[in-house]
Parts: sequence; structure tokens; C-alpha cells
Amino acid sequence: MRTHLTLVLFAVLFGVAACSSANRAPGPTRPPAPPSNRTAAAPPTSDAASAPGGIRLDPQNTRIEFVGASERTSQAGSFQQFRGTFQVNGDDLQTARLTLDIDMDSTTTKIGLLTRHLKSKDFFDVPQYPRSTFVTTSIQPSATPEATHVINGNLTLHGVTRAISAPANITLANGVLTLSSRFLIRQSEFGMTEALKKTKDEVPITVSIRAARS
Repeated sequence: MRTHLTLVLFAVLFGVAACSSANRAPGPTRPPAPPSNRTAAAPPTSDAASAPGGIRLDPQNTRIEFVGASERTSQAGSFQQFRGTFQVNGDDLQTARLTLDIDMDSTTTKIGLLTRHLKSKDFFDVPQYPRSTFVTTSIQPSATPEATHVINGNLTLHGVTRAISAPANITLANGVLTLSSRFLIRQSEFGMTEALKKTKDEVPITVSIRAARS
């Protein structure tokens, strides 16, 4: 049996330009944000998945997707290279710790020009911010019937770290984890000011995982 996780991640994480904007010439280079607002994305520890209760997350069992929109159109995208872990003691989900480390150069859409635009300074600025990370701070039971739990954690995107919360449906039985979650991020909260000239601020994120304890 496998595990299923759906996160609607990182309303800022992933601004997707309208297809027409992908053909425009790059806008002026924006000045870098003050260093005090930028933090480096630290990858999760590599040995967590091999520890007791550890579940390795990778492109074989995980999908990380987003949808960006302008006033006229929308476009789905995803990340093809990443690694992470879901570490839990026994079956007690409140002890769990989820980490994800995403290679932003693996950003992809169905349109090549748009994919390249998303990696530029107008959006993710991959040369300067090559990685994004998410690390949970807690997983708590949900008070609403729409989800079983609330995942709280720190998302680092575009060099900025923000605390986020996401509703999730999670079960863990016989070593099999099932998790689904959807949430919004705002590009404005991650310093993606150029993206706001072309796309809507809020961006829905979805992460889907099917994995089991090894």
C-alpha cells in the first residue's frame, strides 16, 4: 500500500505568466532586496529518511504543482527535481516532521518560453535563488471537518522565509501515509514584485505524495 499527500503549497510560491507575456522582452533588472529580508534555503538532513519512521520523498512518489494566472489566462506548472522526508514516531502524526528541498531550475510548464520566463528575474530568479525549502514546525489536529490536520511550517522561496499553514487530510496506518493538502501563497510576501506586474498575487500550490515506510 502507498501513501498519498496533496499539498496546495508554498499564494506566492509560483506565479505563472500569461502565455503572451512569456514572449515579451525581459523587464528591467530589479534591485536586490535588503539582505536582512533574505535567507538561504538550507536543505533537509540527508539521513532522516533512513532513520526509524522515515519516509523518503522524491519525484518517484511525489508531485509538486502550481497554477499561476493573469487577468486573461492561467497555466499549470510543476517541479521535477526535489527531495524530502516525512519523519514520524510510530503512528503519532503530531510528532511528524515534513521537509522538502526543491531544485527551482526543475520548474516546468507545457510551454517552453513560459518555463524559461518563470526561471528569470521576473519570477523565481533561479540563478540567484536556486532552491526553495519547506520545513514543518508542527502538525496539529484540525478544528474543521474539511481537514484532519493543519500543517504549520516555514517556506523559503525567492530567498524569503515565511511561516505558512495548510489544511491537510492525513492518515497513517500499517506504515502507509496518506496526506493531501491545498493552500495559497502570495507572491508579494516573497518579494516577487516583478511577477505582480504580469500575474495575480495569489497562487495555489498542490503537493501529492504516495510513499510508504521502507
